Amino acid sequence: MFKSYLLLFILLTPYWDCKAQINNQNQRQIEIKKINTSIQIDGKVDSIWSITHATTDFVNHRPSDVGLAKSQTEVKMLYNDQFIYILAKAYHSHQEHIIQNLKRDDYFSSDGFGVLMDPINKQTNGFFFGINSRGSQAESLITSSGGTDWNWDAKWYSRVTHHDTYWIVEMAIPFFTLRYNAKNTAWGINFLRNDLGNNMFSTWTSFPANFNDLDLGYTGSLSWEDDIPEVKKKIAMVPSMTTTTGKDFEQEKSTEWDFTPSLDAKIAVTSSLNLDLTINPDFSQIEVDRQVTNLSRFSLFFPERRTFFLENSDLFTGLGRSQISPFFSRRIGLSSGKNIPIKFGARLTGNLTEKLRIGMLNAQTERVSETKAQNYGLLTLKQRILKRSSVSGIFVNRQQVNTDENDYNRVVGTEFNYSTENGFVSGDIKYYKSFSDGIKGSNDFVSGSMFLNSRGYRVYTQFDHVGDNYLADVGFTPRLFNYDALRDTTVRVNYQRYSFFGTRDFRPASGPIVFHGPRIQSIIYTNDGNQFNERYSYIGYEIDFADQSQFDFSINSYTINLLFPTNFLDADSPLPARTYSYYDLVFDWDSDPRKLFAYGTVFTSGTFFNGKRTGLRSYLQYRFQPWLRLRLDHNYNQIELEEFGNEDIHLVGLRSEVSFSNNVFWTTFLQFNTQSTNFNINSRFQWRFAPLSDLFVVYTDNYFSDTFERKNRFISIKINYWLNF
Repeated sequence: MFKSYLLLFILLTPYWDCKAQINNQNQRQIEIKKINTSIQIDGKVDSIWSITHATTDFVNHRPSDVGLAKSQTEVKMLYNDQFIYILAKAYHSHQEHIIQNLKRDDYFSSDGFGVLMDPINKQTNGFFFGINSRGSQAESLITSSGGTDWNWDAKWYSRVTHHDTYWIVEMAIPFFTLRYNAKNTAWGINFLRNDLGNNMFSTWTSFPANFNDLDLGYTGSLSWEDDIPEVKKKIAMVPSMTTTTGKDFEQEKSTEWDFTPSLDAKIAVTSSLNLDLTINPDFSQIEVDRQVTNLSRFSLFFPERRTFFLENSDLFTGLGRSQISPFFSRRIGLSSGKNIPIKFGARLTGNLTEKLRIGMLNAQTERVSETKAQNYGLLTLKQRILKRSSVSGIFVNRQQVNTDENDYNRVVGTEFNYSTENGFVSGDIKYYKSFSDGIKGSNDFVSGSMFLNSRGYRVYTQFDHVGDNYLADVGFTPRLFNYDALRDTTVRVNYQRYSFFGTRDFRPASGPIVFHGPRIQSIIYTNDGNQFNERYSYIGYEIDFADQSQFDFSINSYTINLLFPTNFLDADSPLPARTYSYYDLVFDWDSDPRKLFAYGTVFTSGTFFNGKRTGLRSYLQYRFQPWLRLRLDHNYNQIELEEFGNEDIHLVGLRSEVSFSNNVFWTTFLQFNTQSTNFNINSRFQWRFAPLSDLFVVYTDNYFSDTFERKNRFISIKINYWLNF
């Protein structure tokens, strides 16, 4: 299968490239003039803006990608030695703006304006800066396929003012916020506009609706009048202080108020290469994970939230596959949900040359009880080839330190990621090997995929092979580890995965439906000698309405050759190892999310292994715009496995988000989970008293969900301040 993917790429790559569409940069260009003064960011149109012309004629992108936008936007740009200035005039035909809340980075759910910039102009990575019509900022790192990292923060300035038929956005983006080569005078750029009152999302350049809103392959051209300035401010320091107190009631241990200093630094090695350093980092302000109901046999993935691991994270998180990743940063400093102190960390990320990106990471953890001190390292190099393709090399290392034991794990690999210039065809080929002390053979991971994306259909195929001894200690490979409930042990079992997914999209020219069509999917797993292990098949139909509501239904079929006795429920005896076949029906409805009151539900009914399952997952949401958003989620599963256990599983989550202003927030999250027997309260107050400088007060309380006996309780106070040098 791997050889077939490789042969197909070699034979068809020239054909696909010659079919690529003409780049938007030939048709859409905006000039940016240099000024020798600064502009006060107050949302007012100062006379300095009259020296340049506005670009307009925004086009529809969603829900329709045909014609000029009903609500037009005009954009002007200027720059000096410190800032890129952007002035946008957004016309509207309705007085009431839709604002979900005032929190940072919540861009697409509210009326807003944004700019997408590709300073390298190679369609591989870029930056997005957006602001909603109430002035809340959002920024994100962008990858070649339109992937976003909203956890990235940057220091920039903006202001919004409102008028009868339009609103004004004024932005100042510091050059030191961006990663760029000053000698490269050709930048890719696009402007975006959310007009939710008219249910329209428009862009400056035109591209098909089936592509991501932030796709780097369809930018226009930013034309510089004069030389681009070099970055002058090259160092940012973020000192912080944290104090925590609390009690572990199970262990009967109390923690008195302690004061923990930490320091983060960002150093611009070059204008396109950044070094991040951290000493004694503290992540107590990070919001708790959303709990989930797990009815599978394997561990679930939880996203990284810690700020140190996030910038340019696509160099690290984009490796391997979902569920077969050679690097997963949550392996560093976390063990079985417990924090392991990180003594220091360093990351070097950015562009070495116009086409070569580097990602380098090293972190050292402390010894805690039986957990030995570890050093973690990662190096990845990504070379752009062709138009939107790349070749990468990866090395991951975990080494136990301060001990005589030779305990290590290393993974090396390479990837070829391909995309035509218009993004219609993409795919990849990946190969990895792991090395551990005393373990040899069957230690490889091989994978290939191909994706065809058009207005009318999408087709995706994938093949994976994971050997018994492919051990990625700093990665995420849950399916490799099979738990034998009878012997209370974990067994590594190699596997192959064959995947296919296809859709047919019908897009009516008018009417209440944006698109609809059938979806099919099939996934097959095999083990040694391609012996059958598991099959999942799905056939369904999706309907997306013009008001952003959605309905779909599906029939799902499963056949599983259970290799080991498994205990899904709290039963006296595990489900025996044999072949099971079962199915379920799923109905999914989501209402218009723009409304003050929104709701949705997913109903599941069918068989489950040797029994049956009924599930209902619902949510209710109400907004007191824009100050308060309340959301109630309930996930209920009734499972009956005859003599192997019957259980009703409830997961209830209640979330309130209070926005006192654009800089003061209070979020409270309650989670009641009968599967993990836990009731959690997490309340977080945040005051952004200066740009990227915050005061956090976080309260966490955990109880047993059946008895409501307290497990632990903690309160943390953290303050940090961003300094530029």
